[in-house]
Amino acid sequence: MKIRIPLISLALIAIATTTTQAQFASFAFSNRGDGLTTTAPIYDAEGNLLAGTAYLAQLYVGLDQNSLQPLLPVKSFFTGAFAGYILPSTIRVDGWSGTIIYQYQIRAWDASLGSTYADAVAQGRGGVGESNIAEEAAGGPFIVPFPVIGLKSFSLSPLVPEPSTYALLGLGVVALWWQCRRSRQ
Repeated sequence: MKIRIPLISLALIAIATTTTQAQFASFAFSNRGDGLTTTAPIYDAEGNLLAGTAYLAQLYVGLDQNSLQPLLPVKSFFTGAFAGYILPSTIRVDGWSGTIIYQYQIRAWDASLGSTYADAVAQGRGGVGESNIAEEAAGGPFIVPFPVIGLKSFSLSPLVPEPSTYALLGLGVVALWWQCRRSRQ
């Protein structure tokens, strides 16, 4: 009995030391949550549920809405009965504090526009969308992340098609013809 007390004390000190050194936060990256508190499917501009690898989503998290940072990995969507929902995962961020309420936003885009949300936005062609700012209590070393609170469905903006080479060539020919005609008069 006398030997067990020092061993238990040493074990508790080791656990406390390990948890202070291994500081991280974990986030449940999902727009379905537990199915009760969060069900926020994502739609394209025509109202169809996003499905498969043709669309991507990325999680942005921060202490407030002005400090949101993109987290990896970028995820694709389920198909079939669960279309509109992201393939769920837990994202671990080293150096962040767990069990704090973080601001949480999902950003989605048409995969043909790039591999990240920033790439898609830089195209300037639409096909992107952002959720409202929701909240999530991050998990930590011994705590799983809590479900997201307040996330709502959203739609992508309409995708503006890129003009084809022939359309641009035709427009150039018409502009050249018009300029030549004006210079003759």
